[in-house]
Amino acid sequence: MIFKRAVGTTLPLYLLLFATTYYLMERSASGSFSEPLSRSDALYFTVTVFSTVGFGDISPRSEPARLLVTGQMAANLLLIGVAARFLLSAVEQARKRKDHPATDAENGGTTGGP
Repeated sequence: MIFKRAVGTTLPLYLLLFATTYYLMERSASGSFSEPLSRSDALYFTVTVFSTVGFGDISPRSEPARLLVTGQMAANLLLIGVAARFLLSAVEQARKRKDHPATDAENGGTTGGP
């Protein structure tokens, strides 16, 4: 299914994009976060923001870092909404096929009405 492939490709790239951006931000403007970020710290922080579990040990301190995190949060909501819409659409299509099977056997070998 194309949706699985799209999510399977897009989600890791999306997370890596933000992790790389946070890592580079910390390198160029030290003190943007509550502690220095290694590559794995940046990925950890990105997944923390994506999963909406909140902040604990790492949090944005500078205004640019907070704005970037806010942008990721908004994009997360959009991404989750799009994924939910695709899922609901697939469920609706499956229900329609189940409720209204259009087979020749049921129509007496014809495709039209009387």
